[in-house]
Amino acid sequence: MKVKRKLTRARKKKLYIIIVAADVWRINKYLFVHRSRGIFHVYARGLERGFVEYYNRQKKHELYMKAKKTEDFSLVAPSYRTDTGNWFPIDEEAYERKKDAAMKEPEPTTARDVKKLQLVSAFKVLRFLKTNRWINDQGLTAACKSIGTSIRTYYRYAERGALDNEDSDNKVSVADDTAINLLASRLGESSDE
Repeated sequence: MKVKRKLTRARKKKLYIIIVAADVWRINKYLFVHRSRGIFHVYARGLERGFVEYYNRQKKHELYMKAKKTEDFSLVAPSYRTDTGNWFPIDEEAYERKKDAAMKEPEPTTARDVKKLQLVSAFKVLRFLKTNRWINDQGLTAACKSIGTSIRTYYRYAERGALDNEDSDNKVSVADDTAINLLASRLGESSDE
């Protein structure tokens, strides 16, 4: 219920929310069918990446009804189909350096380490959104609350430099999967209420 109320408020304020999900079939039917304007399906053909299909309101409803059980996008023709070619939305060299550095880091061993890593990753995503003015202070506070922490904790991490990127040259950094998973899991928990 909380998510439905928040989405109603967002619509009243004429805000647009972009949800990036690794698996759209796990998204609540209400969000998938009734609250979204469309669905972009980005996929690969073998090792060739960058293919995109767009499903408008009518097509995504049809997609949900026909393909939910099999999770097969090919059951419904998209409204639009294209590819991105060799376009890479961020600095590819910085991205590769970051991946290499992540491979060298030791895996977190305790539940506390995992939670801290998830929290830092989520805070980095929130800082990016705030820096680019996609959310305001009120949105930042609400987002912190939705992931089970406070705005005070966010600012403590920021003051200690835990949110600083080693390659922060004002380029978009790629959010860790852990941040997306944490935010999505919290969103999923509150949508069941």
